[in-house]
Amino acid sequence: TQIHPTQNNELNTVELFWTPEIPGEYKIAVEAVPLEGEIKQTNNRLETIVTVQKGGIQVVYFDSLRPEQKFIRSMNDPKIQLDYIPVGNGFSGSKNPVNADLKDLSRYDVFIIGDVPADILGPTVLRKIADRVEQGAGLLMTGGYHSFGPGGYANTPLESLIPVVMRASEKQAGNVIAKDLHYFQDLKMVPTSLGLQRYVMQLDSSREGNRQKWNSLAPLKGANRLRKKFETVEILAESAGNEAIPLLFASDVGNARVMAFAGDTTFQWFLSGNRSEHERFWRQMILWLAHKENESDQSVWSRVEPRNVAPGSQVPIQFGARDDKGKPIADVQFTVQVTGPSGETSKTEIQGTTGTSTTTFSQTQEPGDYWVTVRADKNGNPLGFDATTRFIVDPRDLELDNPAADYSLLESIASLSGGSSLPPEELESFLTRMNKEKLWNNDLTRYRRVSLWDNWYFLLCFILLLSAEWFFRKHKGLV
Repeated sequence: TQIHPTQNNELNTVELFWTPEIPGEYKIAVEAVPLEGEIKQTNNRLETIVTVQKGGIQVVYFDSLRPEQKFIRSMNDPKIQLDYIPVGNGFSGSKNPVNADLKDLSRYDVFIIGDVPADILGPTVLRKIADRVEQGAGLLMTGGYHSFGPGGYANTPLESLIPVVMRASEKQAGNVIAKDLHYFQDLKMVPTSLGLQRYVMQLDSSREGNRQKWNSLAPLKGANRLRKKFETVEILAESAGNEAIPLLFASDVGNARVMAFAGDTTFQWFLSGNRSEHERFWRQMILWLAHKENESDQSVWSRVEPRNVAPGSQVPIQFGARDDKGKPIADVQFTVQVTGPSGETSKTEIQGTTGTSTTTFSQTQEPGDYWVTVRADKNGNPLGFDATTRFIVDPRDLELDNPAADYSLLESIASLSGGSSLPPEELESFLTRMNKEKLWNNDLTRYRRVSLWDNWYFLLCFILLLSAEWFFRKHKGLV
């Protein structure tokens, strides 16, 4: 949005007609276009931070009529609205293509694609999904005989988004199953060392409890053979044992988050008595894909107000920890770390109280972005993930923030120094007069001021007077 002020100190209210696609922290900046010959331009831009939150999550789920979709759809979460679109996978000749004119895809935050060949979705729908993902929507593809490479997703608009390697030669036709592209044995899914640090793989708030819950889950009945496309792709889960078959892949693509899950039988967890773990796993995957993992499910939280401060200001930082029901947790040891624009960190440990805890950060001399990270531990164990927020220290230049001349101050200096001040338009006439009158040739009178008491003979006279007074009193017997 551009505005054009017409007078000095004009106050303008601006409405921004822009809707963020994903929640999180966004910077808003106002910038003044430099004038010709403007000396100082570092104060032409001012930034602030706003936090965008969103209500529910709209999820669309394409899958064939198989057991996995039934139990995913039974997930109970008021924040997640899951729309299931049944699609034939080609087995038994059942192929019901998705309507290419589907116009509601723009409202979805997360796309889940199951055992569905790319040909059935069609190029138009695939292009619409890719466009939404490029705008920030999440994408998850699950295992199946007709997903990933076997489903023909190589050379489609989704190939560059899915974080695993796919080849056109892997495409399977009809009911033929390429055994070299799948695992058929039981695979017990457990987090990798990296996965233990990620939100998606947290089934319990404590590290040991999380391991125990994963070990208690039933094994998956086979999986797709997948390998990550780039080194930056994270492997969050693998099979237990020496083989360590990768099962869950995650990556960031621009503003979007994408995942590839090699399994398609997590309903085994549900049937074996682990319904809550099954629902939590799928809920956390969807929340992560939608950039919503830092909301009410986050145990540790932090907040900084105001978000913009002047250099040298005291910045209050509020933080706390809560349980699964949103109630504050008492007796928590907090570690607050602030990282400045130059990368220098300051760390403080605080014993929290029930409710909101507060600390103050004062090392704000350097302008720029300051990142606040809060870690919470109870009985030596971390409470969920670290909470992160930030604030901005605005740049200040006491000398040049107001570069305009102060004429009253200049007149005072000229008067005190025995000179005079004149406006710029009289400079030419003053130079002419100075040249005509040869002001620089005028005789100068130098005055020297000497203090009478600050010399040796004054001290000598003072001593002589005191001596004479003492001698007179001694002579008269007055001593």
